[in-house]
Amino acid sequence: MKIEGNNATIYYGGADTVTCTASVNLDGLFKIMCIDECIDHKLHRHPSNPIMKPIKDHSWEARAVFNPSALDIDSESIIIYRTMSMDNTSAMGYARSRDGFTIDERLPYPIYSPREDFEAKKVPG
Repeated sequence: MKIEGNNATIYYGGADTVTCTASVNLDGLFKIMCIDECIDHKLHRHPSNPIMKPIKDHSWEARAVFNPSALDIDSESIIIYRTMSMDNTSAMGYARSRDGFTIDERLPYPIYSPREDFEAKKVPG
């Protein structure tokens, strides 16, 4: 995500071959999300950003780590993130953080890897 002034550009992709962007006005987004009880929200980049980087020794996440989703469970952040191998195959990884900024646990294997025919890389014929 890139923030300039009051606008955010969100980068996302699909099927390993398409990248898209979406733009949103943050005041408008917060107004819709918060309805009447909205407080003044400001987004700030953490000084240690990015908090996760590819681990070259893990072939399934050696190229890239991105698109994390986090869920707060019992005061811990459970993080599910997309990875990319050097051959551009996507997988999903798992990490955990007590403070949301420091990774306390990160599995050395993917929690989801492509396994169905429709997920396989197609070789041009």
